[in-house]
Amino acid sequence: MESLACLHVCSRALKTGQQRVRSIVVTAMKDTSLLCNPVLHAMVIVAKLDSSFSLGVPGYSRETPSAAWEACVSRLPGEDALTLANRVFDSYFQKLGDDIDHHTIWSNEQYASEINTRTANCLGNDVSDPARGRANHHQFTLRWHETQQRIRSGGCNTKLVQVVRYRR
Repeated sequence: MESLACLHVCSRALKTGQQRVRSIVVTAMKDTSLLCNPVLHAMVIVAKLDSSFSLGVPGYSRETPSAAWEACVSRLPGEDALTLANRVFDSYFQKLGDDIDHHTIWSNEQYASEINTRTANCLGNDVSDPARGRANHHQFTLRWHETQQRIRSGGCNTKLVQVVRYRR
């Protein structure tokens, strides 16, 4: 309770105070169920502050352009590999915003690598069929590395790096 009182006093200071902090601290001081457990109480306060100050900050909100990209972590139940590849590509394209178009994204080695790495990881994280996931991950990674070697040696066009081509 002493810590809350100190936070309350500091948050009221005219030059250094913060209305949001004061509001959360005042609410916390009235929460008798959490006052019995100081560690949990501190965690709740920190979570509320984090949530409050992250609103509207790029990278923290669910509405950010990168939210769909960050959500691409596995192959969804019933999702075929081509749909997965398109979902990963579309979410990455959305994350980039207006900086690049559908045709030139593959000429950037970093972008292509991020898309292909995420696709491989999603293929490998197949919740419905883990054995299929391991096999698809292995096959995808193998074809990806073969294509990269062919590109480096001048044996094929960079457009072959497109993730969708691996799944056909």
